[in-house]
Amino acid sequence: MIDYRAELPAADRVRGRRGGSVFILVLIVMASLVGLSAGLGFRVRIEMRLAHAYGRKVQAHYFAMGGVERAKALLSEKELSASVVGAACHFNGTAKDEGVFEQFAREGMSGLEGSELGYCVRDELGYFNMNKSDPSVWEKLEGVSGELCGEIVDWTDADSDVSAGGAESDYYARLEPGYVAKNGEVLSVKELLYLRSVTARGYAGEDGDHDGVLDDNERDGYERWPWDNEDNVLDKGLVDFFTVFGDGKVNINTTSKDVLACLGGIGEGAAEIVVNWRLGADGQAGTDDDMWIEDAKGIGEIEGLTELEAELLGQYCCFGSGYFRVYSYSRFKDGFDCCLMATLVKGDGGVEVLCLDRLL
Repeated sequence: MIDYRAELPAADRVRGRRGGSVFILVLIVMASLVGLSAGLGFRVRIEMRLAHAYGRKVQAHYFAMGGVERAKALLSEKELSASVVGAACHFNGTAKDEGVFEQFAREGMSGLEGSELGYCVRDELGYFNMNKSDPSVWEKLEGVSGELCGEIVDWTDADSDVSAGGAESDYYARLEPGYVAKNGEVLSVKELLYLRSVTARGYAGEDGDHDGVLDDNERDGYERWPWDNEDNVLDKGLVDFFTVFGDGKVNINTTSKDVLACLGGIGEGAAEIVVNWRLGADGQAGTDDDMWIEDAKGIGEIEGLTELEAELLGQYCCFGSGYFRVYSYSRFKDGFDCCLMATLVKGDGGVEVLCLDRLL
């Protein structure tokens, strides 16, 4: 066989090898550029999706803020009294029921089809004050263990002594990242999330919008927030029991039967009598025949309470409030949700937001 390459001049053979090397190099560079372009395109798509998700999250936040503003307007309408506070703290509303979406449609605003916005008002003084109420009664609450009571006490007391079942700085300092116990008054209910045994689910509970109604997404397990155990029961969270506002007394007109029953010397029987009396003849909250207690003397007029129970309730309870908690839940049709928990105070200057937390 004749090797024609051997017959080529040496210079031509070198140029041929160089030409082949350059061709291979060009192929490598082109392949690299194609790979780089594909990688950059993928990254751009991811960043665009993240930007879209962030934008929708911000929109959901401000959509939910609309519910907080609606509650502010509601509380600004009237002077506060026992009956006004009681009625306001039974308020559940939605943007759809109040015709907000229809108004948007008339004004040419679109993009809210299939969206949800719900809001409700509750009384901050309907809960136990973590700084000023008696810790011995908390353990009677469903879902509140003796261990958690000890942790709250250790978080708020000034010493470093560990209570039964509690935890102090020596425990929290070993976490990653570590921190120390506050050893002072709690300024926000959200501080509960720092405690050893508290989880996000235990903190917020299963009632995502806190309207007291069992919705489809509150009994579907892990399909949609809030996560639940699919038992068709709304398990309460710690936010349904605790506050940091007020003087330690609970409002007898707005607090739940669960809280009333925990008070020393009261029990479930007396608590049920008070709650049923408040509901009026129709047994429904938020209707025209609801009853309100204006002062300690009014407690004695509730049939079925003993003289001792009425006296104790007069010591433990107050009859009005200026602090209100608003839950506002928004959801877009593409699945972006937001739930805000705001604390409002009504004073001479109007209604102001004292605290705003995002539960979702």
